[in-house]
This record gives sequence, C-alpha cells and structure tokens, in this order.
Amino acid sequence: MSVCKSYVGRPNLDIDVIGLRVFPLSLTSNAAVWFNELPYNSIYTRDQLTDVFLERFFPVFKKLNHKDKLSNFVALPGES
Repeated sequence: MSVCKSYVGRPNLDIDVIGLRVFPLSLTSNAAVWFNELPYNSIYTRDQLTDVFLERFFPVFKKLNHKDKLSNFVALPGES
C-alpha cells in the first residue's frame, strides 16, 4: 500500500514507472518467485515486462491451445 500512496499527487510520473512498481503486488506463488529472481535492472518498460511475463507463464503452445479451444466452440443440442 505504501508503494501506491507514494504516487498520489505526482501527476508527472511516467505510467511505466507506476506499472512496474505496482505489478509485483499482484503476483503470488510461482509468479512472485519468478519476478523476485529477475536480474536487477533487467526490465525497463511495462511492455517489456508484459512480454517476459507472457513468455514465461503463457508459452506459445498454451496460447495456441487456448485459441484453438475458443475457435472450436460447438453448440450443443438446445443451445443457440
């Protein structure tokens, strides 16, 4: 909470700075361990963090698998 409070009233802060500071607060278990083990100063933007996070926790095969499941919906009898 103190991380969030430190940004109140500071409108000139870059949104990347805020996002990078607040993101770890949303992590639990394996994701929190992964984040804490990232090399210091290895991530500089939210986009970079997003890419690294998705690569680690949602590899291509998982993304493709979910995409296939979504595009293969079939209506059951009685459904429209």
